Amino acid sequence: MIQKPVQRKIYVTGLILLSLGILFSGPVVSMSTMLLGANWFSELNYRKRLQLFLRNPTALLLSAVFFMHLLGFLWTSNFNYGLDDVRTKVPLFVLPFIISTTPALSKNEFRLLLAFFITGVVVSTLISMTALWHWLPVQVHDIRDISLFISHIRLSLMICLSLFALAYFFVRYPSIGLRGLIIVTGCWLVVFLGILESLTGLIILVIVSFVICILYFSKRRPKLALTVGLITLLLFIGAVFQINSIAKGFTEVKPVSLKELPKKSPGGHLYYNDSTFLIVENGTYVMLQACWEELRPSWKTRSKIPFDSVDAKGNPVSVTLVRYMASKGFLQKDAETFSALTDADIHAIESGICNYKYRSLGSLNGRIYESIWEIDVYKKGMNPSGHSMTMRFEFWKTGWHIFKHNWLTGVGTGDVRDAFTKQYIADNSKLDERWRLRAHNQYLAIAVAFGALGLLLFLISLVYPLLQNKMYRNYFYLVFFMIVCISMLTEDTLETQAGVTFYAFFNSIFLFAQPKET
Repeated sequence: MIQKPVQRKIYVTGLILLSLGILFSGPVVSMSTMLLGANWFSELNYRKRLQLFLRNPTALLLSAVFFMHLLGFLWTSNFNYGLDDVRTKVPLFVLPFIISTTPALSKNEFRLLLAFFITGVVVSTLISMTALWHWLPVQVHDIRDISLFISHIRLSLMICLSLFALAYFFVRYPSIGLRGLIIVTGCWLVVFLGILESLTGLIILVIVSFVICILYFSKRRPKLALTVGLITLLLFIGAVFQINSIAKGFTEVKPVSLKELPKKSPGGHLYYNDSTFLIVENGTYVMLQACWEELRPSWKTRSKIPFDSVDAKGNPVSVTLVRYMASKGFLQKDAETFSALTDADIHAIESGICNYKYRSLGSLNGRIYESIWEIDVYKKGMNPSGHSMTMRFEFWKTGWHIFKHNWLTGVGTGDVRDAFTKQYIADNSKLDERWRLRAHNQYLAIAVAFGALGLLLFLISLVYPLLQNKMYRNYFYLVFFMIVCISMLTEDTLETQAGVTFYAFFNSIFLFAQPKET
């Protein structure tokens, strides 16, 4: 099947706009999808193209996930929520349908699409930095806020894909100047992942790099495989040592005898000692020797944020304050030690930063520390609300309970949110109401909605192209497959427009539009 030149240009333009829309704009995603659809209808030959689709088991299987969501209306009660969910999932059908029934891209078209996507990712990271540097009129309280257009998790996935696309261009083009530009761009994107504090993105990057070296480059380019493999191994070893170093703040605790602690502050007020809240910051107990009678008025003289309110991250100011003071080694937290805090310290506390070592936004060490702290607090039975890592444990536990009660066919397309709300109540969850979210695991989300049968279909739709079409031999598809599958362990990747479009678009491109020789 041959497209007319005008229709071909419209098709390629639509693909490029869609790849950029995923990064920057939901409306652009919708408009470019409609452009691709209108162009498809303008080409006529409906019968022949429909036959192409129906004879393509991979395209049918990918689309079946969308139709599973439609089928899920048969046993759902919340149709409004279900309709919103189905609208989000439309790309799961539309993009495989259009791309699988359109001639594959030429080598130059494919490379052009990748080049635009990489450029879009780089531009997005640069715009994010202008937000971090306060060059834009946006409030940045958490490093995640610098991802202005899409979730920082989605952006990190696209950065990972761009890095492997850059590796492809590095191998294909021997130009010294171009390779220099690729190296600089790649280094920047890796650095930005660190600035973004994206542990998910960095973990995916390390795992995929290692697997690609073993499976793809080991025979074709052994020197390159060895180099990348050694770098990956060194990064892993370095990460282990760094995490161990950070974790010492929880294991090397300064010994304290409650009987020997002073009862009153130098100002004559009683200290509060909560021996049940044995949380530490840099080896110093947080809830020992806290003089609230002095901290409250002292805070009022230095900050406009009320002492009994929350910081920029939604945590109680009082807790953030004593955590921060403990991180500076202040066992006694009173007016005297409070006076030692600088204006920069006060601003950090207002911003929700709990440890002086990680006062600047974009501190990867700070993100690692916070994750270890969250796990330590969770193990001690504290409320995980507001802590991204340990809240997931509660999400997964709640989702698993729902699945166990609806294991065969799930709760249906529209009842997922209602099922979680009821289960949180039934489990008497410690999570605050505003943090009682959905699964944050795509496999579990599918199982909750459609049961074991739906999960089986979803897993087959993932694995079938890889095995039946032998796409494990294809560099781009293998990279994309691993990025997506790993991300789905900790994220509802297909529950947002950006996520589902990213998956449906690149899955279809690498399966149906990729030229045989790239």
